[in-house]
Amino acid sequence: MYFAGSNDGKCGEVVPLAVYAEEPMEVAPIHHWKWDRGWKIASNITTDIKGQYAAIATTYGEGRVILFGPHPEKKTFFGGHIEEFPVRKNTRFTWFI
Repeated sequence: MYFAGSNDGKCGEVVPLAVYAEEPMEVAPIHHWKWDRGWKIASNITTDIKGQYAAIATTYGEGRVILFGPHPEKKTFFGGHIEEFPVRKNTRFTWFI
C-alpha cells in the first residue's frame, strides 16, 4: 500500500495496523502455480514490500475503513479494478471489496 494523499475532507487519518517486517520471498519462496495435469510451479513471485503497510485503518465520513494488503502470490483479477459485492446476511460485515 502506498500513501496517495487526498483533498477529500471526508478522509480521516491513516493508522497503520501492520507492517511487513520481512520480505516474503526471502523467508519462504512464493510461487505462482498453474494446473497442467497436476499443480506445477509456473513462476517465482518477486516481492518488494518489506517495511510497507500490510493493513491500515481510517475513516471516511461517518464510516470506518480497514484495508488489508493482498497475498503477493495472487494475480490481479477483474482487470485490476475493485469489485464490490454483498456479504452473506447475519454477519458483522456488509460488503466485501
